[in-house]
Amino acid sequence: MKINIERAKVSGEIYQPVEIDMLTQDMLQVVLDNGVIIDVGWYPEHDPDGEYVVIVFDGDSDNQLRDPVILDSPGDVVATVMELAHIFSMPGHNASSSGVTVKELREPRVYA
Repeated sequence: MKINIERAKVSGEIYQPVEIDMLTQDMLQVVLDNGVIIDVGWYPEHDPDGEYVVIVFDGDSDNQLRDPVILDSPGDVVATVMELAHIFSMPGHNASSSGVTVKELREPRVYA
């Protein structure tokens, strides 16, 4: 499933959970004009019981702007990425604006 976002560079696409070989940590990356990056991966890689994880950071992955969003449906991933792109494209985005309306926020998990 490809995503198109105005004024952003999009690399990769979202794969269905049944496409096990394509479910990697580096599935999709959206780079907004202001340098904010929305990254989507599948954790653990190639595991049919894994989940999509959406991470938003500024410049590099050590500078996360919000807690990861964990989802199980490709449609929810697309909707979340689109919403995050909208939120973080607004002038003056910051960490406090990052929790605005994204629904499926759960506790971050650590995957080995």
